[in-house]
Formats: sequence, C-alpha cells, structure tokens
Amino acid sequence: MSETILVMSPNRNDVRTLLLELAREDFEVVLVTNEGVCLDFCQKYIPAVLILSVLEGEKIGEIINAVRRLEKKSKNIPRISIMVLHPFSDGGIKILGMGADDCLPRQPNIKELLARLRALIRRYHNNQEQ
Repeated sequence: MSETILVMSPNRNDVRTLLLELAREDFEVVLVTNEGVCLDFCQKYIPAVLILSVLEGEKIGEIINAVRRLEKKSKNIPRISIMVLHPFSDGGIKILGMGADDCLPRQPNIKELLARLRALIRRYHNNQEQ
C-alpha cells in the first residue's frame, strides 16, 4: 500500500522536483496550496506525513497548531507527522519548537529527505499500533 504524503506549498513550481521524486518512490502525493484545503484533507484522508514548504514562519506555526488541534478533537486521527522545508538560517530550531517532527532546508538533498520521510512513516505506523 502506498503512503499518502500531503505537500502544502503556495507555489507548485517551488516543489516540482520534490513532487516528482516522491511519486517516483511510489508515494501517493497530494499538493494543496492553502491552509483550509490542507486541514480538510488532514481530517478526511489522514496523510502519513504533511510537508509544509516555502511558508512564512508565523504561518507554519499556525498550521502546525491547527493540525494538532484536529488530532486532539477527533479520536479517528492519529498523530500526523509534520516535516517543514524552511527558508531560515537558524537550522529550523524555531520550527521544531513549534511542534514540527522534522525540518530541512528549503532545497533539501532528496536522498536525505526520503530517508527522513521513511523514518517519519515508521513512527507514524508505530503510533497507530499503540
């Protein structure tokens, strides 16, 4: 079974290579461009991982908090792993403090991103089994 990866980015061109690589690795990939659609998708389809890309820091925090509130409100939603591709020079320390499970620079090494994604998915399955 293919894992669903939800990618949120305001601009498809910013994540085109990422989308192609994820699809090549046999992930089911869904791209959304706004917060409302992102939250609706998380609630209805429960992706294994949500990747937030090329967003302002404040917006990232708002989306992470909204996803975590959805998880608490609904017993049907397991914890969704959140990976952030960030434009910040501080290494994403602030983003991890906001509740993200992982973060990488905006233009990540694809092999490293895929390895980290697989680790997040393993954790996702372990959380579902508990």
